[in-house]
Amino acid sequence: ETIVEKITIETYLERANQMVLYFYWMIQYSLATRPPGEKTESYEIGNFWLHKDKDSDRYFESKVLLIPDLLKTQKKEVHACINNLQSFAQSEGFNVDDIDFASNQLCYYKPTRKKIKPIPLLSNEAIRLTKQLWGLIPNLKRPNAYRHQCASYIHRKLGENHADTWLGHHIDGWCYSAPESAANANILSDVLKAQNQWLEELGFHLIKNPLS
Repeated sequence: ETIVEKITIETYLERANQMVLYFYWMIQYSLATRPPGEKTESYEIGNFWLHKDKDSDRYFESKVLLIPDLLKTQKKEVHACINNLQSFAQSEGFNVDDIDFASNQLCYYKPTRKKIKPIPLLSNEAIRLTKQLWGLIPNLKRPNAYRHQCASYIHRKLGENHADTWLGHHIDGWCYSAPESAANANILSDVLKAQNQWLEELGFHLIKNPLS
């Protein structure tokens, strides 16, 4: 006699949250962001990614980058996974009204009584979950260690102005959009190649929706 294991809401939540967490780190390593916080804003417009994480009183520190194909494809799998979680949770009698696919805020999901609650996946939560689920902690226990790894990688391969573009260091004369810049918009294509190579070297690859 074949024993069929009953799939529970806990199983769905665990698989969905691992997908979201994997995607979180793919974003950080491919886009070299600062640790996401409450004031972080990200938008996708076509093939471009607009990101704001640390504008200060004197400096504009937002950036524009091209989006690696792997990131776009993985995002579709994550959305499909969350959609499956939403459908299953609803069939099990959970309220799923708070799940918002239109939001740019990456979230993980917790059951609260009979409701699935999205929790913004900010830096501290991502690090906590990474340690809890995978037993991994950031290098030197620094939340922005990945950003410094990105900086070292691209600086070694392409130089300072490409590193500034990827990291969002807007230095007049180096940034491709500066009024008297020696660079040009083609620098984004150079950075995109480096992003793709970096993801491949780190072992990132497409993970299909485990709930399909």
